[in-house]
Amino acid sequence: MQHNRLSKNRRFFNMKKMCNIQTGLSKNKNSELYKLFKTIKTDNSCIHNLVPNLKIPFLITAVLSLGLKFSFPMKPNFKLIREHIEEAIRKLCWSAHFSDSEQKLSKIDLTLIKIKKDIRKNTAKFHSKLEDELFPEKHKLIEDLVIDLKKITHTTDSMYGHLIHEFQLYQQQNNIIIIQADKNAGVCLIRRADYQTEVMRQLEDLNTYHPSTEYMYNSKMDYLRDEIRMYSANFPTELKLKSLIPFSHRAASFYVLPKVHKPYQGIPKGRPISSTINTLNRGISRLLDSILQPIMNFVPDMVLDSAHLLLLLHDLKLNPNKKYMLVTADIDALYTNLSIKNCKKFTCLFYEQFKHLINMPFEIKTSEIMRMLNWSLDYSFVEFESEYFYQHRGIQMGNNASVAIANITVYQELVNMYKRCVGLVFRARFIDDILMIVEVKDTTNVEDWFQETFVHEYLTFTHVHSFESIDFLDLTISLDKNNAIRTALYKKPINKHQFLHYNSAHPKHLLNSLPYSSSLRIIRSCTDMTTRNLELDLLMEKFRKRNYPESVLSQCLEKVKNFSQISILTPKKELVISNLRIHNPAILAKYNVSMPVSTCVFKNRTFIVIPFYKNILGMGKTVKYFFTKHCTTPKFSRFIDNIHVSIAYKQPNKLQRYIKN
Repeated sequence: MQHNRLSKNRRFFNMKKMCNIQTGLSKNKNSELYKLFKTIKTDNSCIHNLVPNLKIPFLITAVLSLGLKFSFPMKPNFKLIREHIEEAIRKLCWSAHFSDSEQKLSKIDLTLIKIKKDIRKNTAKFHSKLEDELFPEKHKLIEDLVIDLKKITHTTDSMYGHLIHEFQLYQQQNNIIIIQADKNAGVCLIRRADYQTEVMRQLEDLNTYHPSTEYMYNSKMDYLRDEIRMYSANFPTELKLKSLIPFSHRAASFYVLPKVHKPYQGIPKGRPISSTINTLNRGISRLLDSILQPIMNFVPDMVLDSAHLLLLLHDLKLNPNKKYMLVTADIDALYTNLSIKNCKKFTCLFYEQFKHLINMPFEIKTSEIMRMLNWSLDYSFVEFESEYFYQHRGIQMGNNASVAIANITVYQELVNMYKRCVGLVFRARFIDDILMIVEVKDTTNVEDWFQETFVHEYLTFTHVHSFESIDFLDLTISLDKNNAIRTALYKKPINKHQFLHYNSAHPKHLLNSLPYSSSLRIIRSCTDMTTRNLELDLLMEKFRKRNYPESVLSQCLEKVKNFSQISILTPKKELVISNLRIHNPAILAKYNVSMPVSTCVFKNRTFIVIPFYKNILGMGKTVKYFFTKHCTTPKFSRFIDNIHVSIAYKQPNKLQRYIKN
């Protein structure tokens, strides 16, 4: 015990020395820092040092152990707060302006509103004429609110600024990139030159990418813009396609996530990601996705998440006198190997087949879907450090419509494979991951079965099989001696489960909800009570290591102790309910679930978005009172009655924001 105390004191002294802090580290001075480093558990296993001979000081290890989502309680940026308050006023006044509209908005209408809002986020804002009437002396009101917020602001420890400065200095001096590992396997420190080598290795693969230039990119974008404008008149007028063209655009940003969970020499291979934010065709892709999602629900073998899969497995009854094999298969590099031509053809065929079964607010022809597919898939330019490349094979992983297109296409590609699958009694697929339960006989040659089943013109597979248990998504699925299906939570060995640290500058209600939501996931997944209780104990221990108070954890366990797996599995999500209504209506009847009616508890609920600062005590209540007071005045109430103001927070000081890659 005494040795541990000396070790902590030595650590505190080293921290002060490294960060050049003159004041003592005590409960009275640097109180937040004291609480943080008193409880910090440095976890070297979640930090992958890919730089030969690089020494990582305790300070860097400690900060990275907090996780890239850790938010520092820095000094509040009141200029940023003013901007958000002013934007909230503008939003409220437009709500009042359009409050007399009787029009019911469809999901596509809401998608269009979000797209247009995203497109115009960096342009001058339009203000309603009601703003001066409803918020007279707006700037004085905002200043008065800021003064009230300053009164309840506590001083912050200057140590956090020093921590971030030392962190950035270390990164700059060693010329390294700090990036999240693939599959949530921790954080990677990689030499910038090595990272660039891996990126260029992928981009120089002529089977997938062609070198391009900025001039070629701009020429293609000019052509795309002109084509959208030219053909927009052929689409329903409600879509207003011209308004989906952004004022400025750029090629998709290309980056990779190191696959440290796979064997490698030197530097690991990276999972390619194309961030399509700010691309010219992003709005079109988002609109296309909103149209294809209800169509995608008609894919018969698709599962939407683990809860959906569990509902299907619970409904499956296997013959206790037969022998079954559990099989999982994975499609290698699905997105880059898909045929763009087939993606367009199969998506249009599927849309034509099922479009009459969905409630579209206006008619969209199959030819128009084809044109939107062309605009979304044929202009896949990426940029890396001012170099341009064109992706001519496959679809971009970051494209908004990619998941819906891939789900529809893969189903059509694998139909013949399933027909060859002798003894198949159950199949489910989550994009590129496939689960099958196959009846086998004593004469069945397993290897021959695989050779005959997993054959495709251009897709390749890896597969695993077992007669007892198998892992799929976040579940371990097993068969008991009577062929009853049992499930348990599966945790990948590479997953470090770095929960958000309790000292992070996040709203307390969010932090307190994490143990509860994680516990529900365990109850949902585990059939056996002994396994469930063991997993809950392990989960609470992980939260203790992240400094969660015992009172929060005890309250969570007390709250969930009487929950059953059935009660957690009851379908609630509209997309899952819609899928079950199409393919498994008996499951909905079993749980006594009907299609949800799209109603809002608070018809006039408005969210006020503000940056969260831990050291402004009662910030949310103060801002909410300010808006509630002004929104309940008679002159405001004549536009909107019974308005409900809710506060939504943004995190301005995440560690990830300070990493300069």
